[in-house]
Amino acid sequence: MIKKIVILTLLVVAANLGFSQTYPVQVTTTIIPPYSVYLSDYVAVGSDRLALNVLLGDVNRPQLQVRFKLRIQGQGIIIETKPGYMPPPVILEGGVPERFTASDLVDYFKPENLNFQGISQRAFERTGALPEGLYQFCFEVIEYNRGVKISNSGCATAWLILNNPPIINLPKNGEKLRIQDPQYVTFQWTPRHTGSPNSAFATEYELSIVEIWPETRNPNDAILTSPPIFEATAPSTTLIYGPAETPLVPGRHYAFRVRAKSMVGIDELDLFKNNGYSEVFTFVYGDECTAPSDIDAEAINSGKVLVSWSPNASHTNFNVRYRLAAGSQWFNKESNFEEVSIDGLQPSTTYEYQLAGGCGAFFSEYSPIAKITTPELPEVNYSCGLPIDEYNFDNQELIESLQPNDIIYVGDFDVKVSEITSAGSSFTGKGTVVVPYLDNLAVSVDFNSISVNTDYRMIRGQMSVIGVGVDVLSDEITDFIDELDETLASIENTLDDISAGLDIADQVLNEVGDLANEILDDGPFTAEEEAGLDGNSVEEYIEKAKEAATAVGNALAGAASVESVSEAAHQVAKAMELKKRAKRLQEIYNTSDTVDVIAVEFYESEHYGFDEQQYPQHRLHYNILVTPDNEGHGISWVATKTGERETVKARLIQSAGLSADSVDFIYNNESLNASRNGNEWEIRLPAVTTDQATLQIVAINKANNKTIGKLD
Repeated sequence: MIKKIVILTLLVVAANLGFSQTYPVQVTTTIIPPYSVYLSDYVAVGSDRLALNVLLGDVNRPQLQVRFKLRIQGQGIIIETKPGYMPPPVILEGGVPERFTASDLVDYFKPENLNFQGISQRAFERTGALPEGLYQFCFEVIEYNRGVKISNSGCATAWLILNNPPIINLPKNGEKLRIQDPQYVTFQWTPRHTGSPNSAFATEYELSIVEIWPETRNPNDAILTSPPIFEATAPSTTLIYGPAETPLVPGRHYAFRVRAKSMVGIDELDLFKNNGYSEVFTFVYGDECTAPSDIDAEAINSGKVLVSWSPNASHTNFNVRYRLAAGSQWFNKESNFEEVSIDGLQPSTTYEYQLAGGCGAFFSEYSPIAKITTPELPEVNYSCGLPIDEYNFDNQELIESLQPNDIIYVGDFDVKVSEITSAGSSFTGKGTVVVPYLDNLAVSVDFNSISVNTDYRMIRGQMSVIGVGVDVLSDEITDFIDELDETLASIENTLDDISAGLDIADQVLNEVGDLANEILDDGPFTAEEEAGLDGNSVEEYIEKAKEAATAVGNALAGAASVESVSEAAHQVAKAMELKKRAKRLQEIYNTSDTVDVIAVEFYESEHYGFDEQQYPQHRLHYNILVTPDNEGHGISWVATKTGERETVKARLIQSAGLSADSVDFIYNNESLNASRNGNEWEIRLPAVTTDQATLQIVAINKANNKTIGKLD
């Protein structure tokens, strides 16, 4: 019986020895989470997320040449190194532990070096990703020449999974937001990866907002193709869109989405479905800011008009602008109420006016132009000895501020403020008053520390007469005459001061006023003179300005008359305009680009206006490209509509010696979508936003990145 027990024990020991084996090389594999479904992430340059630790235990063996075998095994899927794959040998030294990371193992992960079971190589190469699931990453060490396994299987387990992108909470999809002043919109979302077994990474969130135009456009198309009005990255799940950001336009539709980005150190890994993008949501920013309705104007007296209107619920303030009928310069009057009075108007004069409603930081379009005519000055009989009128000074509430062009009432007179400074509730400055009983003589006055109540009546202080004039000209005319003085003073061989020649009589002054209006409206040159200026250089403009200035002196050399003053004023206007054109042309040259060659010309647009430098009267509004011969070539303009994308055509100038293959079209350092047919292109321009006045498209030579054409 004892013999049988001994024999059985020996058999058990022998069996154990038969099924266990001690290898000369020991291998351990480590993978640091999070686990990516993309194999390339594990062997990315500089990565140590996957590592192989190898030890040759025989300290008496100086060196051993080996290679590795990789096996990735999941449910129904096996990917392993091809038996015939022979990479450069790895040298192991006895007793010395070795560590291998991404740069050492990258070739073992290349599809051409792997056999695939359960998934085709083509399917894997199409995405570079494995199906989600639990996988083992195992390495074995193979003796290089004999191809014999000489190590254990060092395995690491990883759960490969793509996380769900965030869910947007605020604003709700399709919500109409309430307009706030200052602007304040809360964007908030909920992450869906924090409960995942593969969530060991930091997360950043990228919010993108675009305007949807037209409103019927698909939001998904808008978010993919429109330039964002806002793009920002945040570490938290809330972002405030405040007053420092691009103002949202009342009534406009917007689309937005959030992207979750997984950050492992400084590297971004694709650990989310749909590349981390949430669903696209939309919102409407309040109601459109429209102009007020029921706009009406009433002439209170010969110098004052009251404009009134009906607001809508979104209005916070209003702006009335007015001007002389068919004039060019608008004047503005703001109000927070439903009416505003306009003072300081001329009797028997027709004015045009428009009204815009403000909605916080935005204003509506102006209403259509309307007209009103002030009545004539009433005839008043003045006689010495009549008792002085009594005025009501019960209102002691002082006005907080006065502005130039405001009218204040002083006794019988209306005083138009020209200069004003304030100290608390008292005012110091200058003004003009027309004295009715002195044939409407214009009188200049000054005042110091006066008090004015909320009815615009002076209740304390006094005014002093400082000068008398023959008439009161409009601001536009006096500005014109002042500019004549400045221009003449800056040009050699002219009179020191033209004012002495202008102030000779009412008749002459009226003539200058009419002439100023004519020049301001039509310009100083006839059509024939304008044609003669085409293509003038800076030096030619300056020379002609001097000739006009000399003509001023000749006109005023004799006795002053209506004709001589008119001729002098006309010549001064020419000198002014020529000097401005010289300055503008010099500015264009100073800011222009110098190019080696112009090889691309733009010539046609799809929908709106296209200007191939064809209007001589606008030649100083064209930017230019300067070629080596110092010749300026005007850059064409194309008109686009806010929020819409326009298509323009361009062609290769074959004499420039470039190939169409070397041409690219750039905006904001990015290539534009350009379809080519031979030596011609159709270029899709970016959409212009409301805060942009112009864009510039650049054609470049891809070989040297130099400009070869431009479009404004």
